[in-house]
Parts: sequence; structure tokens; C-alpha cells
Amino acid sequence: MNCPTLNPALVQSLLDEAHQTAILLAAAIDQNHRLIATLKSALEAPVEGPLKAPSTRANPAAEHRRNHRRGTLSRITSDPEIEAFIRARLDTDTLSGIVAQIAATFPQERHISLSCLSRWWIKHAKPCNAQPAATGNS
Repeated sequence: MNCPTLNPALVQSLLDEAHQTAILLAAAIDQNHRLIATLKSALEAPVEGPLKAPSTRANPAAEHRRNHRRGTLSRITSDPEIEAFIRARLDTDTLSGIVAQIAATFPQERHISLSCLSRWWIKHAKPCNAQPAATGNS
């Protein structure tokens, strides 16, 4: 049965488009199957090489926030290199001498003031019944 209203050229054109769509769909399905196979093999394969372990030293600012402390972290506590530099000199130098050595050793943005060091010393480094070294303001 032929329908007299259908144009044979139009029907052939639509049939060709349907074949092209079927070819594209088959290619997409094949690509999808390959992707699934690759992902499955990646899940089943053992991990090669070492994993990057998290840092063992916590960020001082993160520790400060984790302990729910108010305010900002001191410049000394937030810079472990400056803190180590200060601790290495506490027993042998004055506070003002340490501030001067920091100014001579570190860049401007890492300098600290004498009052900053004094507050840090009272809070963190002062042993019981100890007196701070002379500040050199005699």
C-alpha cells in the first residue's frame, strides 16, 4: 500500500537521517561501554605509587580556631620559623636583642615588635618564677 500523499524523496531523506542517527547512537553506546570498562578496571587495579599523606604538622591558625579561641593568632605563633628562632635565643639574649636579630635576619613583613615578643614570652615561654632577660633599656 502506497500512500499517495507522501513524497518518495522526502521519505528517502528521512530514512537516510534515521540511518545516520542509528550509526551515531551505536558509536556513542560503544564509547560508553569502553568508558565503563576503563572505570571498572581502574577501581579493581591496585594503587600504584605512594599516596600523598597529609601533613603531620597542623597549621597553627587552624589549631587556634579548632580550640575555639577568640581573636587572631600572634605573629610569632603563626610563624613557626620565627618562633624557633626566638626559642633558640631566649636563654642567651635579651628580648630587644632578639627583636634586633629578627630585623636583621628576616624580611620586613616578618619583623615583630618588642611588645609583641614580650606578650608572647609571658604567655608561652616564661617558666615559673623566672624573670625575663633585661630589655637593654637601662
